[in-house]
Amino acid sequence: MLRSPLRRAFAALSLAIPLGCTDDTTTTQATAGQETSTGTGTDGTGQTDTDGTGTPTTGIGTSTSGPDPTTTEPVPTTGEPTTTTTTGETTTTGPFPSVNQPPVALVDHYVTKAKQALSVSAAEGLLKNDYDVDDDPLTLVSADPITPGGAMNTAFADGGFTYMPPAELWGSDTFLYKIWDGKDGFAQAPARIEVRPTSIDLEYVADGIGGFAIDGQAPGHYSGRSVHAVGDLDGDGLAEVAVAARNADGNTGRIYVVRGKLDGEPIALSKLEAQNDGFIIYGELAGDFAGTTIAAAGDVNGDGFADLVIGAPKASTNGTSSGSAYVVFGKDDLDPVYLDAVASGVGGFAILGEKAGDGAGRSVAGAGDVDGDGLADVIVGAYGADPGGSFSGAAYVVFGHGEDKPTLLSDISAGIGDGFAVHGEVSLDFAGFAVAGAGDVDGDGLSDLLVGAYGHDTAGDSAGRTYLVYGKPDPLAVLLTDVAADQGGRIFDGAAAYDRSGFAVAGVGDVDGDGFADLAIGAPLADAGPEDSGRAYVVFGGPDLVSGGLPQLAKAPTGFSLSGVQSRDYAGTSVERAGDVDGDGHDDVLVGAPGANPHGGDSGRGYVVFGGPEVVSTSLAWIENGDGGFSLAGESTEDYCGFSVAPAGDVNGDGHADVIVGARGNDGKGDDAGRSYVVFGGDFSGASYMSYGPGPDNIPGTPAGEALLAGRGNDLVTADGPDVVYAGAGDDELRCATLDFVRIDGGAGFDTLRLTGQGLTLDLTARSDLDLVEVEAVDLGDGNTLKLEWRDLRAMSSRTHSLIVDGQAGVLQADLAGAGFVDAGVQDGYHVYQHPVFTLRVVLAVEAQVAL
Repeated sequence: MLRSPLRRAFAALSLAIPLGCTDDTTTTQATAGQETSTGTGTDGTGQTDTDGTGTPTTGIGTSTSGPDPTTTEPVPTTGEPTTTTTTGETTTTGPFPSVNQPPVALVDHYVTKAKQALSVSAAEGLLKNDYDVDDDPLTLVSADPITPGGAMNTAFADGGFTYMPPAELWGSDTFLYKIWDGKDGFAQAPARIEVRPTSIDLEYVADGIGGFAIDGQAPGHYSGRSVHAVGDLDGDGLAEVAVAARNADGNTGRIYVVRGKLDGEPIALSKLEAQNDGFIIYGELAGDFAGTTIAAAGDVNGDGFADLVIGAPKASTNGTSSGSAYVVFGKDDLDPVYLDAVASGVGGFAILGEKAGDGAGRSVAGAGDVDGDGLADVIVGAYGADPGGSFSGAAYVVFGHGEDKPTLLSDISAGIGDGFAVHGEVSLDFAGFAVAGAGDVDGDGLSDLLVGAYGHDTAGDSAGRTYLVYGKPDPLAVLLTDVAADQGGRIFDGAAAYDRSGFAVAGVGDVDGDGFADLAIGAPLADAGPEDSGRAYVVFGGPDLVSGGLPQLAKAPTGFSLSGVQSRDYAGTSVERAGDVDGDGHDDVLVGAPGANPHGGDSGRGYVVFGGPEVVSTSLAWIENGDGGFSLAGESTEDYCGFSVAPAGDVNGDGHADVIVGARGNDGKGDDAGRSYVVFGGDFSGASYMSYGPGPDNIPGTPAGEALLAGRGNDLVTADGPDVVYAGAGDDELRCATLDFVRIDGGAGFDTLRLTGQGLTLDLTARSDLDLVEVEAVDLGDGNTLKLEWRDLRAMSSRTHSLIVDGQAGVLQADLAGAGFVDAGVQDGYHVYQHPVFTLRVVLAVEAQVAL
């Protein structure tokens, strides 16, 4: 059933903040707008909260050349007060004719770009939102000359100021300022500065600024050739990442699983096990190249742990280079994993290629829940297979299970295995060279798939084609010739000969905020301007998506394109979902350009492109300048940074999505040892109303549209408007008096959505599956209603496979017919409905209207 998603009513966060410049020599402008006055004030205490909380983003103003900078307090002209007010009532001993009320200083919020000066006029300055009850004129008397972030700050008596961040600063910064009413009243407040990254030099990340580096173990390992998020394996609320070194141990291959952490200390893979920073997965045989590709698989066996899928395309179990893949089950210990044991059914299972030369495992990906059974599925590409001619290629969907025996792709191809095959069209298409889970593009509740065929020739020799294959539960093979006729999917053709579109493909989440999953396609040899500069395309999903050429589809209003900057940048070599890096409620996009030259030939770049409904086609040069995203510049010549880019999950538990980028040629630990970089997300768009760190925190929202990020700890978050909530790590309580929220992500831990309003009906069947995720309990309060179906349960709690419905009264309307649930009766005060994977518990005080 197609469902119309709740359209986004989140205008406050989707509007881009205009910048008054596009080059590093122009002064960035900022305004302290009226919204700032809603922030935390001193209320006459002379004190304020400086833990990083703030107010909604303000606009952009003009530069100033005010009076001389003021750094010392003046002497009051009417006498010296004995004490400074703490409650709004002043105690003094001077000869005052009447009691003076102190001024009120409010938090100010500005946005600027990294490596650029911010010059703010008096009209838009620090005094704009401050006030005095007695209407006395206010003067700024002091401000921190150096901020915690190391910026130089010069403030003026009229409230104007000039702020110059150091080159290595991006993200949130702050400084304190103090105001005077000309008598005996003083107050102080922080000014919050959001420094938008432009081009981040990864040498700073390697030094522990804004993330951390992961150094390869030995020369020639090419560590970082493939990188990916894993999920929170050990239950500490921090996501783990995986880094592959396919050339380790005589091309046997190793995969390193690195634990999430808070600090920027580098990780040395040579000391990973000794320092308890993670564990190693060892390949089977020399020449297998295990780790050529790796990906998060989701929970394939339903045990509550995130799993990992690993490709080894040169494995020769069924003939030379028949290829293999491995699903490694997640676990909460740091013991090493050996893929020969996994192939025997210990801690996972192997997926064996059909025949010699298929190269199964050249691409692997988590596919989501393709068949709708509640378990995560995986997809394996075999670009050398020949169902439609030599190297026509194939891909295979393997349905989730916990069996301890290998999966034979020959069985799946024959329609007798646990999954289904996807057969390429014609010779030399190389279908399956790239595969990805697309998410639910058409809104039918099943996850869809992407299969790239960079050699396809319809639009010209090797122009390339990408296939969107709709999810389904049956084992019948999908013929890409049928998909090309719009049967069971859609096709997207490259623009011109030799573009090689489909070289990389990815599901990128909900970029435009319409409730449907979107997709990205890389064409690294496209001549977007200079020769082989490359291009990436983003196509918006939806039930009305049609087949066609990428130049027509990837433009407003159905998508956008991102063009490489210089000749042989090869932008689009890798594309991936980033998650919501800037916290504005829209998923962001990753693009790799390993041939870019920021710090020498082929040093490479990665790009984080911010999502939103107003994103249009652009050159990646704008992203390098901080307009609509930021870039990650490789450290040195032939690092090939950006050959792999991937989401990292929330590695540091702050509620922001982090990213990981690989530089397989980095020589920091020897020639081609490789290096990877985890880059922390942040409030880079100035969208966050409140951001918190280690809890517990009480985060109050307002009826306005806000982004609320709880960070770590057991937090209480109140969302009373069209809000985006990222609860981060911890057991959080998320309160809603209305149902206007745009997106709620409970993050790690046990999270409860509590409906505090009256007469509410939360109808998840009418909302996008992306609106409410990672929530383990819903409290209906006193008389509210929850309406859902099987797909909503799968979306809400993909990690724990369980939902508890609590409340003093209320109604649950659940349509679970045909999903495999049985009535397990009453247990410990709850009516229990059991599925082979999922458990639904409804407190007896809530009326359970459940269709089985």
